[in-house]
Amino acid sequence: MAVDGITERFGEPAGPARRRPSGFGGRFRGRIAVVVFAALAVIGVMPAAAGVFFPPDQKHGTYGTYQFNAGVCNYVVKNGADPLTSIKIYAPDLFWPNQTADPAEQGKVSWMIQLYDNGHRIKNSEVWAAIATESTRAPLKARSIKVTPVSGHTYNVWVKAVWYTPDGKVLGSVRHFEMPYEHSTSDFLSWCTATV
Repeated sequence: MAVDGITERFGEPAGPARRRPSGFGGRFRGRIAVVVFAALAVIGVMPAAAGVFFPPDQKHGTYGTYQFNAGVCNYVVKNGADPLTSIKIYAPDLFWPNQTADPAEQGKVSWMIQLYDNGHRIKNSEVWAAIATESTRAPLKARSIKVTPVSGHTYNVWVKAVWYTPDGKVLGSVRHFEMPYEHSTSDFLSWCTATV
């Protein structure tokens, strides 16, 4: 799909029904284990035990039900090498935590993208916020973070979700290692290449 001169390779149209969760289920592990192992070595996260290849979500405080969704590497179509321009991430599904007997509880949640170049964080996106309830996810949209690619480098992202108290303090947060699609395999990987 081409959008504003950018080709979205192996991404999916936006919309709740078309998004794929970025789960780490068994059917993906065998095909990407070697690639992910190498990527984790680069970012300093090694497997905790045999068969465990992904850094766990980093959780703090009180947070609601959540589901992180997949992303895609975006490349500009040119003759020869096509450079990476951005990484698009579909918004996470964030719900408000059940803290009282009141079924109408709600509160502010937000999410952001953290970009890594060869395992080093180089950029944070802006923060996008909305209101979530216990039964209705926050109306958040897919977003992209721009990349200025360096030849030979690889790029990946962490996605951070935050829940806030009524006075704006952090109630809780979850940080998730995201695995976007990369065009050369049409499967989940842990990085995007500078050029394809």
